[in-house]
Amino acid sequence: MLIRVNDNWRISTDEVQWILQRRRKAKKDTSAERWDSVGYFGSLALLFDIMTRRRIFAIDGEYPPEALELLANALTEIRLDVQRALSRAQESGGPAFRGRGEDRAPAESAPTGREAA
Repeated sequence: MLIRVNDNWRISTDEVQWILQRRRKAKKDTSAERWDSVGYFGSLALLFDIMTRRRIFAIDGEYPPEALELLANALTEIRLDVQRALSRAQESGGPAFRGRGEDRAPAESAPTGREAA
């Protein structure tokens, strides 16, 4: 199964777990894509929690208390990204809803163990 959440994040699976992957460009050839696995999860709910935290923690800077609105907006954006990705996959009958096997893209980076912080 492979679900592209947005341009930089996707969710794949193997036989027993959900895998959160982040896109990065290859250093030598900027046109080549590479997907790094950043976490392995037994539940989709835990994967969404970690993906949310990673994106929230990536917001850099020092903000006044009113900046909580920024965090709320980021959470809303993440939820919408996931909902749109699932809707697209369901509407197209894509690999996310056809099952596992040949439709699944191969992992492009070696597993590194549990979710990296």
